[in-house]
Amino acid sequence: MANVAPPSLLADELDRQFQSLKALERLRLLAEHNFGRMVFTTSLGLEDQAITHMIASEGLPIEIVTLDTGRLFPQSYDVWAASEERYGLRIKSFSPQAQAVQALVADQGINGFYYLVEARKACCQVRKLEPLARALSDAKVWITGLRADQSDHRQGLGFVSFDEGRGRSEEHTSELQSH
Repeated sequence: MANVAPPSLLADELDRQFQSLKALERLRLLAEHNFGRMVFTTSLGLEDQAITHMIASEGLPIEIVTLDTGRLFPQSYDVWAASEERYGLRIKSFSPQAQAVQALVADQGINGFYYLVEARKACCQVRKLEPLARALSDAKVWITGLRADQSDHRQGLGFVSFDEGRGRSEEHTSELQSH
């Protein structure tokens, strides 16, 4: 049976529990709680590869997904393929809607996002935010590899927060998280 505590209270409680745990222990604890569908979004970077290793090596019931924006470097595809081969799993891909990309490129050109803030925001909406919304559409837990040292905003994040906009708990599990 899935946990039925109010999500924001549950997130606060998990955040307190996570303070003394290592990343793998946090992932195991999430798996033990049976929250429902849990999704880890990987950017295929170093921190996310460490999390992928933990999930796959432990056989945890956590889906691993990535956003294929259509603008990834060839090396990202190599890491993706190597990860699937190494762990014997599929990393589920979420891509932008073709018509939306066509309209974006028709409006701002292939590299329009380099020139205007509004163009970058439009590009992110089409290539990242809309596919992410689909990836997380029925997820109860969203696991990310955010690091506190990556931005001022992230320094204030706990290990677990309730995502009001998406109605789910968001777990920031990076082993490199520092407080």
